[in-house]
Formats: sequence, C-alpha cells, structure tokens
Amino acid sequence: MCMGAMKVFNAIILGGGAAGLMCALEAGKRGRRVAVLERSERIGKKILISGGGRCNFTNLHCLPENFISGNPHFCKSALALYTPADFIELVERYRIPYHQKTLGQLFCDHSAREVVNMLHEECRKAGVGDPRQHADPLGHPERCRIQRAYPAG
Repeated sequence: MCMGAMKVFNAIILGGGAAGLMCALEAGKRGRRVAVLERSERIGKKILISGGGRCNFTNLHCLPENFISGNPHFCKSALALYTPADFIELVERYRIPYHQKTLGQLFCDHSAREVVNMLHEECRKAGVGDPRQHADPLGHPERCRIQRAYPAG
C-alpha cells in the first residue's frame, strides 16, 4: 500500500509491454482490479521499436507445434484461448491498417504507436488504471509496500 489512500488490487502486472498490457486488459475484463507497474518513462516502449517501428503484432502461423515446452499441452490450450485471429479482429476493430510480410508476419502499415494506443484504450475500457499513475513500489520502498493478500506457505 502507498502512503495516503490505500489502493487494493487483485493483480499487479510487472511491465507495460505487449504481454503485460494484454494480461492486464484480460484480467480487467474479468472484473479484476489491476495495476500495471512500468519502470520505463512510457508504456509499450519495445512495441514502438518492434518491426522497425511498424510492430510485428502477430503471425498467422502461430501453432502449438512451433513451440518447445516441458508441457506440450500448455501451448495447445494457451493458443486455443487467444488466437492470432482474435488479435487481428481487435486490430481491425480499431481500423489499424496492416499488411502481411514473409511467413505470415503481420505489420502495421503506419506506426506501432497505433497498437500501443489500442492496447492502452482496451486497458482503460477494461477498468485498468493508467500504468503511468502507479509508482514502482520496488523503486520506492519508503513510499509503498505490498501486503500479501493470502497467507504465505
């Protein structure tokens, strides 16, 4: 908790990159109170430079057999729950123009900023607070502390 008003979250996501923002917005859609902690000066920093600034946002050939895992069934269930088609539908809903390059890679026609803005807006709609409003409790232990929501052990 931070000095002053106490804020309670069901989930704290470390990092405001692509995976962190997707995790946050999906948790928010499920009614969780979510905070995204980003130590960088802006969210989506790596998204902005991916694909030469055009963001390689998915691959049409993202299949479980293309992944190595100690549990081969994990990839099957994870990719079945959120497919490349799901993300493409989201991109199209925001009218972000894109094109396919080699091997099924999809890139924004204009700027990766469009994907960052889309993810930020989806987080906002899901009730996820602005990542820029949360102090990094790991960097400011004198101002914030995290309390366990469940017993250790």
